[in-house]
Amino acid sequence: MTVTNLATPALAVVVAVLVLGPPHTTRGDDIEAIPGPGDSFSVRDSGDTKSQLEVKESGETFVRGAKDMPAPGADTPLCYDATTGQLGTCSGVTGPTGATGATGPTGATGATGAQGTTGAQGATGATGAQGTTGVAGATGATGAQGTTGVAGATGATGPTGPTGPTGPTGPTGVTGPTGPAGPGVCVPDVTASPQFVDNGDGTVTDLHTCLMWEQKTGTVGPPDIICTAFACSNPHVVNNRYNWSPRGTAPDGGVYRNFLERVNGKLCSASTCTGLGGHTDWRIPTIAELRSILLARYPCDPTPCIDSIFGATAPSIYWSATTVAIAPTSAWLVRFNNGLVRSQLKTGTFFVRAVRGGS
Repeated sequence: MTVTNLATPALAVVVAVLVLGPPHTTRGDDIEAIPGPGDSFSVRDSGDTKSQLEVKESGETFVRGAKDMPAPGADTPLCYDATTGQLGTCSGVTGPTGATGATGPTGATGATGAQGTTGAQGATGATGAQGTTGVAGATGATGAQGTTGVAGATGATGPTGPTGPTGPTGPTGVTGPTGPAGPGVCVPDVTASPQFVDNGDGTVTDLHTCLMWEQKTGTVGPPDIICTAFACSNPHVVNNRYNWSPRGTAPDGGVYRNFLERVNGKLCSASTCTGLGGHTDWRIPTIAELRSILLARYPCDPTPCIDSIFGATAPSIYWSATTVAIAPTSAWLVRFNNGLVRSQLKTGTFFVRAVRGGS
């Protein structure tokens, strides 16, 4: 193989014949012509691979140093170190370490660099050992007593004990004789005379029927007084007139809700009231009861047709509690000017007298 010197034209051409050993290996002892220092040459092996060489030093050590050197690549410069005897790529040949040079003077201190960014926070350290328990504090004051809890539910009632046996019935005693009537107890007597008794408390008792009647007060009018709603605080005034029913059928007019309530001690202005004569069971008389106090049947004379013991009495029409059976919007009345019995619509306004006892 031919080695060609690639130096400048002023240098002589050096021809050397190299016989290459194993692939990629150049043996220095195969070189027949040695280039001079600074000469460059190239080598082509039998595979036509071109290697560029450059002689750095001269001498026999070049030949010895080339032994077993790895073959360079194509056109790659080689460097030879005469001291170490190394031949190879320039970057691969390292010279011997030189002596340490003298220490140069210390340079001026550079400007302080900018402060670096704060580093990330380190991990939390392990928890330290628990300290010893401190001395116990003084006992606090006793707290206020809590409120009493809600009482529990009452327990269930125990079962009822068994009923004892019924004792034998004793013999019936002999019935005693009927005693005399007690004081103030009325026994009807159709032969009693006089028939009517003034009780001295605003009431009259009929001994024939034992019915107790209201006495009226005042002087017979005119004018008559129409007692609407809750007017007429004194129900015993002879000139008071009331309706039986404002709607025509039910007993809900002034006769019942005004007059009768006041006679029984209700609707009064005082804190406590008592009914007429101390009684609270006054009612409106039936048509038969109302006729029983007439002095005579129709036609009756004198006027008014009633005993004067009843007090002032208007010679006019008085309500009864009896509804006309075939006309429920009407009720029966008695005319105390002549004893006539007649009916009128319940919405009319007429006189009224209260009664108690009997039916």
